[in-house]
Amino acid sequence: MKKLAIIMSYPLKPELAAGNRMRSFLKVAQSKGLKVTIYALQNHSSEQIFDENYRSITPVRQLFPGFIGRAIQEVILTSRLYRELEEKKYDKILVSIPSMFLFFCAPFWTSCHSHLDIRDLTWEYLSETSALQKIAKIIFRFLAKKRASSFASVTVTNPSEFLYACNQLGYKESEVTLLPNGISREQFNSLSGMISKPRKTKDSVIVSYVGNIGIPQNLSVLVDAAKSLPHVTFQVVGEGQNLEEVKRYKEKRRVSNFNLIGSLSWDKLIHIYQESDILYAQLNQSFSGAVPSKLYEYLSTGKFIIYGGAGEALRLLADFENKITISPDDPDALVEAIKVTIKDKMFEENSAKNKDKIKKRFIREDHIENWFEKIS
Repeated sequence: MKKLAIIMSYPLKPELAAGNRMRSFLKVAQSKGLKVTIYALQNHSSEQIFDENYRSITPVRQLFPGFIGRAIQEVILTSRLYRELEEKKYDKILVSIPSMFLFFCAPFWTSCHSHLDIRDLTWEYLSETSALQKIAKIIFRFLAKKRASSFASVTVTNPSEFLYACNQLGYKESEVTLLPNGISREQFNSLSGMISKPRKTKDSVIVSYVGNIGIPQNLSVLVDAAKSLPHVTFQVVGEGQNLEEVKRYKEKRRVSNFNLIGSLSWDKLIHIYQESDILYAQLNQSFSGAVPSKLYEYLSTGKFIIYGGAGEALRLLADFENKITISPDDPDALVEAIKVTIKDKMFEENSAKNKDKIKKRFIREDHIENWFEKIS
């Protein structure tokens, strides 16, 4: 039996985009008869879709705040992950990032049979206005070019990353595979087949955000919209480094129709989607090369979407209906989009076309099957 090692810096949890993506790799690999070992952060999920071959690494505490503290934390975690892998033999090794240090610190002995999965070009998101981060970005770009040769091939999530892998990292087009984040078949079936909660005329319209609460999402925009639309209910599902900041901003603005729900299991998340009328997402201009993973979930529901962003996400949404796109970080534009959606009752539509396009083009396991055929 051939052996595959999957290395990642996140737990293998369905609530996390990175974990969710690797779960699909794991399921397809197991269906092909591969013996899979996961090297990842400790997993507290009660659902076990893997066997005893889960090498969990205890999370590393960030010693001090800020960019440097986070970098040191990731370097320590990366060294522990690769140390677990030493002297073990695998036919294939898959390293999945957004953690850039899993890429930069990959040992040279893995190169002939290892493959890199890029979910995010995180070093490219470092600020150009901070002198420290600007210098770090130059260094990381250099490291990325140097370390690319440590991997026989690379998978990416969108066309911008495909071009980056070829033009900046030096891969041949034949060595790069476009593998969209997409959605797992199981989750697609759950969302596309769900029955929405019946609405009464007097019910408040519900606008929901599901996903990471971080700097790129800038959910203060959603708080501002809630302040301007007291008759609309806003709810946020998820966690992230900016959660406390969003809480403080909500209290500062004294907004009572904005609910922070926290992280939910998949079963409970389905109920959020069922009761939601409008689904909202945003990435600011600095992250125009990324596509929020939750957009694939949103589109799978057929429900109305308001998206604030630019670049790759807009190119994706251009092929879909039942949505409004606006500029990011613009509370007035968001308020106007919600008002129009409610006034014209656009949120009452459910798009079968959107579901059908996701099913045909973005089921994750279909793309992973093709990838395994390519590298076999």
